[in-house]
This record gives sequence, C-alpha cells and structure tokens, in this order.
Amino acid sequence: ETAKCSSGKLDALVFASEDYCADIEAIRTEQATELLYARSQLVIAAKAYGLQAIDMVHINFKDLDSLEKECENGRQLGFTGKQAIHPGQIDIVNECFTPS
Repeated sequence: ETAKCSSGKLDALVFASEDYCADIEAIRTEQATELLYARSQLVIAAKAYGLQAIDMVHINFKDLDSLEKECENGRQLGFTGKQAIHPGQIDIVNECFTPS
C-alpha cells in the first residue's frame, strides 16, 4: 500500500527484519528462513513501483563472513542495497551491491 501511495516521494522500501519478527512473534534464526516470504514480497512491491529494495541489517556485526553470505542471498532475491549498523560492514555491503 505504501508503494502505491508514494506519488514519486519514495526512493526505496527498507525491510526492518527485527521489527517484523517482533510483530509476528517469529523466532529469529541465523538462516533467516522465517523472513524469506516477507523479504521476497518487499522486493516484489519495490520493483513493481520502480523503487529500490533495501535488505535487512546483519545484527552480528563482528561476523563478516556471514554478512557476505547474507549480502549474496539478498542480491539473489533482488535487493538493491543493504542496511549497515557498523562501519566495519560498509565495504562488504558496497562490494556486493555496487553494480559491475
């Protein structure tokens, strides 16, 4: 609905995974399978309205290997960017989401 009502005022939709899990009382897992449907739906809505789709934060900011895997997974789903919560994440996120 938000995407439909944007009238050119939105540039992106951002997936707030932790808020989503809290709202639906989902148990957050490292594999994030509980988020697959919602993440996919966000990408579909964003693309339908010409918006960027920004993926969820990677909470374990010290685990850069899993961040890289999560970035790759986000790209495979169609996300165009990813939120970062720590400066140490920026290079990996940029490397993964910068167009080649």
